[in-house]
Amino acid sequence: MSPAWVVVDDSETVLATVSRGPIDRDFRTDDDRPETAFYLYKVIVSRRAEGRRLGERLVDSASEPAALEGRDRARTDTWRTNRGLHSHYERIGFEHVRTESPPHRRSGWLAQRPVTTLSPADSPLAAGSRAAA
Repeated sequence: MSPAWVVVDDSETVLATVSRGPIDRDFRTDDDRPETAFYLYKVIVSRRAEGRRLGERLVDSASEPAALEGRDRARTDTWRTNRGLHSHYERIGFEHVRTESPPHRRSGWLAQRPVTTLSPADSPLAAGSRAAA
C-alpha cells in the first residue's frame, strides 16, 4: 500500500489527499533516472475546500520525506488534455518535462520540480485544521 497524506476538518471530513506511488513505467525510462525521484499521484481536493491551497500544501508536505530519502525531484503526471491543471502545477513550481501518449492511458503530461521547492508563502491550512500522514 502506498502512503497517503490526508487533510481533514474538525468533523473528520476529508478535504484533500495526495498519494505516493511507484515508478510508472508507461512514462518513465531508465534515462529519466526514475529511482532518484518521488512520485505523487491522486492529488485530490474537495470542492468544499477550494481556494484554501490544500493541494499545494500537501505536495509541499510530501516533498519533505522525499528530501530525507535523498530524492531530488517530485514528479507527477496528469491527463494530457487538462490544460488548467498543467498551468496550476507550473504555478507551484513544476516544469513540464514531456508528454507521452500511450494509447491505453489518458494521462501522460509529465512534470517535476525539485523537492526543495515550496509553493508560494501562506499556509493554506485554516486554524483548527490538521494534516495527517
